[in-house]
Parts: sequence; C-alpha cells; structure tokens
Amino acid sequence: TVPAASPPDQNPSKSRLTLNGLDNVGDHDVIVKGRFNPARPLVCEDNLTPCLIDAQCTGIGAGTCGLPTPSRSGVHVKITQGSPPLSGTVYNQNVPGDNHAPGGEYFKSSPTPACGSSQDGWKVVQGSNGRAVYIYKNKSGLVPASTDSIDGVCTASANGISLLRLSFNPATGEWKYLARVKNSTLAALPVVIGGGVQGPMQAQFALGVATPYEAGEGLQGENGQCADAQYRGAGPGGVGSVAGCKATEKSGTLFRVSCK
Repeated sequence: TVPAASPPDQNPSKSRLTLNGLDNVGDHDVIVKGRFNPARPLVCEDNLTPCLIDAQCTGIGAGTCGLPTPSRSGVHVKITQGSPPLSGTVYNQNVPGDNHAPGGEYFKSSPTPACGSSQDGWKVVQGSNGRAVYIYKNKSGLVPASTDSIDGVCTASANGISLLRLSFNPATGEWKYLARVKNSTLAALPVVIGGGVQGPMQAQFALGVATPYEAGEGLQGENGQCADAQYRGAGPGGVGSVAGCKATEKSGTLFRVSCK
C-alpha cells in the first residue's frame, strides 16, 4: 500500500511475521501480528474515507463517521518480498465484512450460516477491559466472492485464513491485530541466499478489503487504515539479506521464516 497522506504513517509496532511448514505444499502456516495507529482515526463506516462528522459520509453504503468496524469493513492481509515495483507477492487475502457479503450478513448469528458453516464469520465480544474485540473464524475454507449473490453461498478461497482478532485501545489510539493462516500454499516462498532472507519483507494488515470489494488497496494506505510492517536492513546472509528475519531449515530444506 502507498504511505499515508499525513503523519503518523500508521506507526506499526511490536510486529511479528512467522511462516511455518514451508517444506510441504499445502502445509504452510502464517502468523501476522502487531499494533498500529491509524493516521486518520475517524472514517466513514463502510468505505473508510476520512471524515469528522456524519454529514461527510454521503452516498450509497457510506455509513456513519467513527472508528473503523472490522466486522463491517473487512480485512486485507498481504505479505510481499522485495522493493516495489519489483516486489513479489508471498500471500494475499481479503476477508470481507458483513457489508461485502451476500445479503449483508457474515456473522455466526446470521440465519443462513456463512459459507455453509455455522463456525464461519465474525463475532464481536467484550474483552476483560470492556473494549470490543472483533473475532473472525473460518472453518469452511471459503469466503464470499464479489460475484456471489446468495446469502450463505461462497465461491472464493479463504487461502487458509483461520483466525482474525482485532481490538482498539482508545487511550493510545492503537489497534492490536492478529491473523492466522493454516494449511495453505503460499503464492511464493521467501528467497533465502546463504542462510539470509532476502529483503525487504513486508507484512500488511489493513482495515477494509482490497479489489474487487473496494476501490483498491491503495485507498487503505492513503487513509492510514493499515499496518505496513517492513523488515529491512543488512543481515548475516550478506548483501540483500534482512537483519530482522531468520530462516530455519529442516533436512536442508527451508522450513520456517520469522521476522520481528
């Protein structure tokens, strides 16, 4: 995503990226987690455009002005390696919210189970500190596609997304996020040369889904509604390797990449 149009440029912190099971196709596991401060905390509920008052949220599906609601806007997770425009995609997945799902429902409490599974979809719970916690689980392996028109019927792959968890701290203006991917096949494995992970590695976690559900992932960056954790700097693997990333092999084959 492009940088935010104004400071603080999301300030991702305590970010972690872990890729496991890389030695077996179909067994790739991913963990993306961290915290970030939206550059513009108030947005129109559904389309994530900046606002200060409800009157600025006009048009179809604009909603009201306030903090993003992940269970409505959805989430986009993307992992890349290399510097734009030559960066390659390692993982890329949309998880829609209820305003992107057929019939406008993508919750466990929906009369029609999301994607045919009563265990799929979003739920909002109250954390021990009284704050809302947004949780998404997926058991079916499917998510609604932009062309799906029947509630509960999904034709797009979830690409292994099994869990999303988000919470907002009003005292710090900070979102805490976690994404878990299980038994997936990455679009590409990270390049490792001489034991060093070639960089930079990037892990993006955005509030709001990218194309085809929205105008595109660039809008998320411009509005500062995403964490763009970048792992860069010279590492022990020589020129091009990343200091914050470690590669682990099993029987001579790449098994794990972890970055922090």
